[in-house]
Order: sequence, then C-alpha cells, then structure tokens
Amino acid sequence: MKYCWKVEKIPTSISSLLELEYLNLQADSLVMPPGWLKSLVKLKYLDLSRTLYGAINITPGEINCLSKLQMLDLFASRLKKNWEDEGGPSLEELEGLKKLNYLGISIATFHALKTFVSSHKLQLCTRRLFISDLKDWPDSITSLALSPSLPSSSDSSPSLISLANMINLKELTIRDCPTFEELRISWVAKKITLLTTLEILIIERIPNLKIVWDKIVLQQPHHHHRHQFCCCLFTNLQHVYIVNCGALIKDVTWLIYAQGLKTLHLERIYGLEEVISDDGFAPPPPPPPPQIPMQQQALLVDEKYSYSSNTCTIFSSLKILGLCDLPNLKSIYVHPLAFPCLEEIIVDDCPKLKKLPLDTNSANNNTLKKIEGKTEWWERLEWEDETIKSTFAPYFRAR
Repeated sequence: MKYCWKVEKIPTSISSLLELEYLNLQADSLVMPPGWLKSLVKLKYLDLSRTLYGAINITPGEINCLSKLQMLDLFASRLKKNWEDEGGPSLEELEGLKKLNYLGISIATFHALKTFVSSHKLQLCTRRLFISDLKDWPDSITSLALSPSLPSSSDSSPSLISLANMINLKELTIRDCPTFEELRISWVAKKITLLTTLEILIIERIPNLKIVWDKIVLQQPHHHHRHQFCCCLFTNLQHVYIVNCGALIKDVTWLIYAQGLKTLHLERIYGLEEVISDDGFAPPPPPPPPQIPMQQQALLVDEKYSYSSNTCTIFSSLKILGLCDLPNLKSIYVHPLAFPCLEEIIVDDCPKLKKLPLDTNSANNNTLKKIEGKTEWWERLEWEDETIKSTFAPYFRAR
C-alpha cells in the first residue's frame, strides 16, 4: 500500500494476518488501531514512514513481539504516544530486536533523543532520523553536533548532544525545534562519522539557528592535509534543504566540501548574505593522480592550485540551485563557477542578488535547462560583458 495517501484507517482485522512478513503502509493520514502489532510476529519488514498527519498507535510491549523484524521505518511518522512517554513505545524494546539492522525513526521529545543517542546499537542501525517538535529541549543544551569534537575543543561540554556516532545515517531532518540554537560541524582525521555517510540533510523552521563549523581546520595551509580533509567530510552528501531558519545564518560556506552535492535549496533565511563566502576559505583541490606518492602529490597540488584561484570543485556536481525569499542575499559566490552539471537555477524574491557566478566557461556541458526568476529581477542583473549575458539569456524562464 505504498503511497496510498488517501488511506486513513486500517481495520482491526489486520492483526489476523499471522503469516505476514512484509508490510508497507506509507500514507499521510494513517490511523492504526491499538494492539494491532502484537499478533504479527512473523514480520520482517515494516514501513510506516511519512505518516505525519496520522496517528500510529504502538503500545508498550508490542515491539517485543516482533523478534524477526529486520527493517523498521518510522521516519517522518507521528506516533500517538511518543517514544519513552507513558503509554508509548520504549527504545529499550527496539534495542532488544536482535535481527534489526535498518531503522528509520522519528523523535519528538528531548528525553527520547537523549536516550536514543546513548544507545550504540540504535545509532549503528539507524539510516533515517527525523527530529521534530522538541518543545522540551532544555535551556542548558544549546548545541547539536554532527561530528566528534576536536581534542582541544569545547564541544565536549555538557551543553552539547552529539549524533556523530551514527555512521550509517543516510537522511537527517531537523525541524520545528524553537529553542534549539546551534548546529556544530568539526572534523577528526581518519574517523568515519555521520558526515561521511549522510546523503540528505533537511533543516526547517528553527528560528535562532547558527551553524558553527571548524574554520581552524579548514584554514590548514598544507594542501595534502586539506585534500585528506575534504575526502573525509560530506563524502556522500547530495541534497541539502535549509528553510525558515531566521537571521543568524550568514552563509553556508561549509558546503564547499560537499563535492557530490546535487540539490541545494535555501529559503526564508533572512540573515543569509552569501551562499559561499570568500573570506579566506579556499575550496579543496581536485585529487592528484593516485599513482603519485603522497609527498609528491602535495607538491603537485601546491604548484598547480592556489587558495585564491581554484574554484573548480565548488558545486561541481550541483544540478539544482534554489534560492527563495532571501531578502539580504547579495552573492552566490564572488568568482565565476564552472557548474559542469548544472540544470536549473531558481531565484525568487532575492532583491539584492544582482549578479550570478557565471562566465562563458560556466555550464558548458549542455546540461543547463533553465534560469527561473521574475522578469524584473532578470532585467536588473549585472553581467561582466554582453557575451556572457547573451550566452545565458536563452535559458531564462519568467516565473
């Protein structure tokens, strides 16, 4: 019953399907009866993801009955009773499922989140994590870390909670957490963390959010160290959506190290002034040929690439760039970018954005399909010369 969005109720007779092994019930407004899971003891695969507008009723003890369960997906699902709440399911029951190797989960209380990140097993088997509506987030916890702290860092303080050990996580959504203030990104050499496996990152409706990243490491002057760094950070990140996150995010420069990024959507971030800052942070160099020894690689990279001029890796895989309702955005990047895979640029309500990082060498692989925006915005754009303007004018589509 995957994607049967109009299905709202499941009959109680579902509990009579005693031989059932595979059950997929993705439906927006799904309501499940109490006690429905207890008799489905042969279930191996259970997908109840994306049921945000329903009410999944899982009572204490039901999960214990699913000893054969290998895959459970409750990502972006609404439980009638939250994890660890009285009358609701227990994370300890999940830990007791010995065959469980794939977990998608929605966390809606800080107490449940703290219990969850203290479980080594649950962190390892979680592929999708949906954190939302944490209205009980304590004032004493101000930061959420996506990576382990550096030895000399203050990130190990009790004011921080970390997701760094979720080394199999593919998709992370954080939304509607009004008291959450800070997302921290740092790097520890030769260690696999959430940052190396994450593919999709969605951050929505966090009004006081700051994103703090380890600029000291990024300013490492030795290119071979920088190359090692960029190979370990955001290796698989492909899609990033940051929406309605207030005035404290000025740029998202940390995304220059997501060299596989395909989609970037930024919307209603009222403090955003630049997408990528040129404030002394150089993009990572492309890797030298692998047959060359490491010491020679460092020399080759130093000789061929400079901090100021190498921009070929920034957004080198990007296909879709969406910029919407960003009243203070002035720049995507101050230098032209190659955009070898770019298909779409969508700009809406960005009145201060008067220049695109394009020149005659940009998007020249015949991948570009459109540059979409309002006609008055397009007519106010500034170009280095008429050749560049005439190159991209055929791709403009009025909204």
